[in-house]
Amino acid sequence: MQIIKTNFNFKKITSWILSVFMILSLITFVGPSSAVSAKTDHSDPATDFAVYIVKNGQTIPLHEYSMAEMRALQTPDPVYYSSIDAMPAAVGTKAQGVLLTTLINDLAKNYNTDAANYSAVKLYCTDTKPNPYRTYLRSFLYGSKRYYFPNLYANFSVDPDTGDPKTTSGALDNPTEVEPMFAVNSFQDRYFNFVTTPGSTGESELKSKTMTGVETFRFCYGQTIKNVTNCDSMTNGYARWTYRVDIILPQAPAMTADTAGKTAGQSVDFSFTDDAAWRGAVTGVTVNGTALDSSKYSISAGKITIDGSEFTAAGDYKIAVQAKGYNDAAVTQTIKAAPVAAPPSMTADSSNNTAGQSIDLTFTDDAAWRNAVTGITVNGKALDSSKYNITAGKITIDGSEFTAAGDYKIAVQATGYSDAEVTQTIQKAPAPALTADSSNNTAGQSIDLAFTDDAAWRNAVTGITVNGTALDSSKYSITAGKITINGSVFTAAGDYKIAVQAKGYSDAEVTQTIQKAPAPIPTTPIYKITPVEDAACKVGSDDKGITTLTVNSGVSGLKYFSTKVAPVKSHQGNETVVFAKYSKGVLIDMNATTADFDMVSSAGAGFNVNEGDVIKIYVVDQLTNDTNVNPVVFQ
Repeated sequence: MQIIKTNFNFKKITSWILSVFMILSLITFVGPSSAVSAKTDHSDPATDFAVYIVKNGQTIPLHEYSMAEMRALQTPDPVYYSSIDAMPAAVGTKAQGVLLTTLINDLAKNYNTDAANYSAVKLYCTDTKPNPYRTYLRSFLYGSKRYYFPNLYANFSVDPDTGDPKTTSGALDNPTEVEPMFAVNSFQDRYFNFVTTPGSTGESELKSKTMTGVETFRFCYGQTIKNVTNCDSMTNGYARWTYRVDIILPQAPAMTADTAGKTAGQSVDFSFTDDAAWRGAVTGVTVNGTALDSSKYSISAGKITIDGSEFTAAGDYKIAVQAKGYNDAAVTQTIKAAPVAAPPSMTADSSNNTAGQSIDLTFTDDAAWRNAVTGITVNGKALDSSKYNITAGKITIDGSEFTAAGDYKIAVQATGYSDAEVTQTIQKAPAPALTADSSNNTAGQSIDLAFTDDAAWRNAVTGITVNGTALDSSKYSITAGKITINGSVFTAAGDYKIAVQAKGYSDAEVTQTIQKAPAPIPTTPIYKITPVEDAACKVGSDDKGITTLTVNSGVSGLKYFSTKVAPVKSHQGNETVVFAKYSKGVLIDMNATTADFDMVSSAGAGFNVNEGDVIKIYVVDQLTNDTNVNPVVFQ
């Protein structure tokens, strides 16, 4: 048996090795670019800056700032910002423009005082017209202090194995606090594109850059300490070509109508989750669009009380509370007519009270009240008179009004009486018990769930969920006593929680255990690498399963490494065992042995090594000088 040892062109073989590992890891590499935005590379710079305010669902124009007006408000000197982009890479920005706080103060002073209490800003850019680009919460922009970190670039790196960004503690040194800005002129690029001096922090180079207006207006807002330590990608948030901003006012706390059955002439209490800031900003209250005199309402923690003189008749009243810097708080209050007499007390049905069943409400018979009944509502919906029947001491309501389980609020109206009210609980009918499939229940196989047949339940089935996900109706079939679910739903071994929904029934639930499918017989040749143990190194493997030998501490010089090679699934002809030497993660040298390793059981190679060097061993079909051919890995 002939054993061939070959010396290869190092640059070409490095390319081949990189190809092997690219195949193994399925990594797609994107080269560096000067574009640092996630939108488009080019668009028209804004020529003016429109500002709108969003209040009570309306978007209202405030002012359109000319370029001259924006320059009049801009910072006297450039401001510097740092960030990390999606590449990932450290990015520097030099900008001169209008701080967001300056813009808000100018709006509040000259155009609309509500602007000072904004909760968010929404930006529009020329490359996303007419749609907005992004909304920024005030709490995001100002919740934590933001900085320019001049030492970010010098303390930023990317892990060569994982591609993950990381920073050292020096990245946080000597920060300068910054604020969000709409830049009139700016410069932005990845540091590595303009820093040429080894060891430079990049700060002096950034400060020397010339700003232009080709990306006006650029929105910049800096980094928090957490952004730097977490290596958060943020540069795509530095919106370019911003031509419009919407100032969004905060919502008022939600108000709840008085549920105490208020009648005409009674004062009404509206409740809300207390917010002292909003409470202190209230400027007025309207009822059906009419502003109230301040003597007609009072505000305390969590409550607004409106005088009963404002509710002179039964009906629905639209209440709105205005507060400076907030959207209006609105609620509808229903006022009832004053009762003449109390109705008899009603008792809900507690038997045969499942969905679809008629129910009987009982009461101590009162012929005068019974004869005065004018109608019945269920959950506020008036019933047709054919849907109920009234006899001495009993009201029967048709089961068609109770289509699902739940609590139903029933009210009986009678002339000269207040409503007789009761809550009727409707239960779901019990579903038949399901039995899981215990045969042919492997991944990818259809399963059959068995049950004692119940045609009514079967015909009421509306859907099936597996682990909470609703199945398309094409994925299951239902026949007498059996539900079949398609095997494509069960892609892996494990326990699957199955629930069958049926109208008017409780869910039928069962846990189906799916067994692991038999392992497929390998079709690609596979060889097992077993390195010969040596005190000079430690055997291991990398995250792609490639066998590694790591040179131990204190070991250096010429060392010979050998391995046993055993076929798991044979390959016709010769194979190549590759020994690749890495130092500090960089491929330095390699040797390859070509033989029929179905017959030859070992291979070896020698290298001059230092402690910490790593030797990777793997089997491929062949190595060639053809750069268009990638080797096939047999491991």
